[in-house]
Amino acid sequence: MKDSWPAWYYGPGNASAVFNTAGEVPKGWEDHPSKVGNTAAQAPAAQAPAAQAPAAQTASAEQIDAHGHPWSAELHASTKTLTKDGLWRMKVGVKRPDPLPGFPKAFDL
Repeated sequence: MKDSWPAWYYGPGNASAVFNTAGEVPKGWEDHPSKVGNTAAQAPAAQAPAAQAPAAQTASAEQIDAHGHPWSAELHASTKTLTKDGLWRMKVGVKRPDPLPGFPKAFDL
């Protein structure tokens, strides 16, 4: 477990929260697998469905967002992360383009 507090912990589904002490963390909640350093703890997170991942998700540049747009360096943040609505994060000061015909659609990674 992590020794520095406050800390983010992840629970079932999309649940995540910041806790101030180890005593506040509900049973079954875990620190981020990359911080645990245990490959057994990392395996379930890598195989978890996208619906159970934290809201901000990193995706490949070939993927399109919920409005049908592929990632573009001119429009989107270099982190290539998606919002909880399945849209690419925008660069600061750039207006989000209108959805392409046939979109929006339900977000599904």
